[in-house]
Amino acid sequence: MAGRQAKSFRAVAARRDERAGNRIRGKQRQRLRGFDRPTAARLAHKSDLVGVLHRVQQQRGLTQAAFARLVGIPQPRLSQLYNGRISGMSTDKLLDAIARLGGHVT
Repeated sequence: MAGRQAKSFRAVAARRDERAGNRIRGKQRQRLRGFDRPTAARLAHKSDLVGVLHRVQQQRGLTQAAFARLVGIPQPRLSQLYNGRISGMSTDKLLDAIARLGGHVT
C-alpha cells in the first residue's frame, strides 16, 4: 500500500504540472493511470499541506532538524515528506504541525 501511495503522490504532482502547462511524458503519463479521484484528491491535499510546511521552513531560514523540533515531526520523517513519501502521515498530524506554527487551515 505504501508504494501505491507514493506513486499516487507523484501522479498528483504530474497532474498539477499538466494543469500548469507543463508537458507530461512517458513514465509520468503511466503513473496517472489507475488512481481514483478520491485518492488523488486526498493525496493532493496532503501534498499541499507538506508544501506549506516546506515554505514556512524556508521563510524562517531553519534547518530541517530545527524545524522538525518546532513542528513535532522527527527530522528523518520530515525529509521523507519533502521527498514525496507521504504514506503513514495523517492529514491531522500535518494540520497539527501547521497549528504549532501558529497557522490554521480552513
